[in-house]
Order: sequence, then C-alpha cells, then structure tokens
Amino acid sequence: MDFEVHPSVHEARDRICQMIELTDILDGFTDVEMMDTSQGFRCEGCRTVSVVSKKIDLWSLPPILIFHLKRFQYLGGRWQKSKKPVNYPLFGLDLSRFLNNPTNPCCSISSSLSEFVLVINISLIAHYPYQRTFGLTQSQSFFFLV
Repeated sequence: MDFEVHPSVHEARDRICQMIELTDILDGFTDVEMMDTSQGFRCEGCRTVSVVSKKIDLWSLPPILIFHLKRFQYLGGRWQKSKKPVNYPLFGLDLSRFLNNPTNPCCSISSSLSEFVLVINISLIAHYPYQRTFGLTQSQSFFFLV
C-alpha cells in the first residue's frame, strides 16, 4: 500500500522536536500567571471575587543551583513527555534578569554560573534508573535530554 505523507506531518514533528533554550523555560516559570475566578481573592467585606495574578521571583541564587526539569506537554488530549532538546549554556549562564532585585547585595554572590555539570537520569525501569554525569567542555554547546 503506497501513501504520501502530507507536508504538515513533517512540519508538526519539526515543531514538536524544535530545540528550546533553558532561559525560555525559566521565562515561562517566572512569568505572571492570571488565576481564574475559582482561585481568586474573595473580599470578606463585600463578598466579591477579584481576579488575581501570581508570579514567582528569585530573591537570590544559591552557591549550587540544580534544575530538575519535568517537561510535559498536552498533546492530543493527554500529557506526553516533551522530546524537545534543551540548550544549556555551559559557561556564563546569566540569571540576573530572573532576580527580583539584582542590585540587592544579597543577590551579588553570583548571578552568573561559570560551569555546568549535567546529570541525565533516564528511568528505564522504575526501580533501576540509568544515570550519567558529564563534565562538559566549552566546545560542547548542548545535550539532548530524553
């Protein structure tokens, strides 16, 4: 049986597998989120519900920062693990734009990470995870996380 694959199939696959930057993930994490009225603030005086927003800000950076990404996307009516590779800058990751007050002395420890160690944990069987740790060189620009 011969059939032709429609070009939109290739476009959709390319869009799903397109690389994403770590800073784009952090932008989404620290973006303002509008809450619906079921999660709104109810005034005790007038009993009205106000639409509210929430936002996560970083106040300072720790000496060691670990990113644990649980990357899922809602496709075809169900949650699926994202296959998009994440581009991690290996040297000079500047996180100052994610700090609430980058000029605050408590934030000046280091807003730039000088080195990256990447741990990939792939759970093949629930009780026996496969784990590798990489020491990266400056010539390596990204790794694919599965």
